Amino acid sequence: MRYLLGLLTAMSLGAAYFPAHGAEAASEAITLTSQCGSPGASQSCSRCEVKLDADLTLPKGDHSITWSCPKMAAGRYEIDFSAPVRLVPPTPSSPIFSQLLTSFRGRVRRPDGAKDAVFQEGPRSWSWWGDNAATVRQTGQINVAKDAEMEFELTFSEPTYYVPRQTQGPGHRDGEMVIEKAAFSYLTREPDAAASDRGEPREFSAATLAQIVPHRSTMADVEKLLGPAWRASDGDADEAEPAVWEYRGRDAADSYRVHIEFDKSDVVTLLAKVSDATKETKADIQGASTHPLSSKARAKPRSP
Repeated sequence: MRYLLGLLTAMSLGAAYFPAHGAEAASEAITLTSQCGSPGASQSCSRCEVKLDADLTLPKGDHSITWSCPKMAAGRYEIDFSAPVRLVPPTPSSPIFSQLLTSFRGRVRRPDGAKDAVFQEGPRSWSWWGDNAATVRQTGQINVAKDAEMEFELTFSEPTYYVPRQTQGPGHRDGEMVIEKAAFSYLTREPDAAASDRGEPREFSAATLAQIVPHRSTMADVEKLLGPAWRASDGDADEAEPAVWEYRGRDAADSYRVHIEFDKSDVVTLLAKVSDATKETKADIQGASTHPLSSKARAKPRSP
């Protein structure tokens, strides 16, 4: 079978990126095993990605693709996969009408080895005209216990195409299926808004904070990534006072504040990680400014 193995790359934010390994062609399935890690105290992942680095061509017939994300941090996650798919007849015939069915399921493997089904969707029907790829996409929500492994399976069945003006006639199932190069799957932990509202310290990995880029990231970007701020203050343009958001954090060493300042356009101008014990700005945030914090930045509890 003509599987393009080694094309999928599994990535986890909060850690170095690891290439997917163990990709195997077994009967009519592709199985992927990924690795996740984190430099933080918990050594757990809060995000797992799978990408196709090149087109994946599958021969005629039904196929399943499975992948896993091990040792995910506790929380509520959203799984979102998106696959641009084309059916290619052995003899060129353009345009064609294509259709197929997909089923998608997820399971949690607990530390004791037991598996719990968390969702199952499908079969779902997809159809489209022409030679261009149609995007097959599904999402689901999952609650994950600490250090749990997530397993996913996407099944393509009954891939069928029809030649022009014969959509009422017999379907053809002798074509290849191509899944185009793309970001294939995201497993992302939702921000813990309740913990933010209570002001409880959370663990922010260096890789997570590195996604906040001064002079590029916006307030909306920050809130999507970190959730609501523990406390915030509005800026004052007349006094050149920035808007300030702060989050409470904790790692293996001590507790700290993530201090973020914004300009009048709500764009990040400064990102700092300030130790609660020493009040000094730590230098372990990629891209963080080393300038002193604004002397006029006043923090107050954020309004509901």
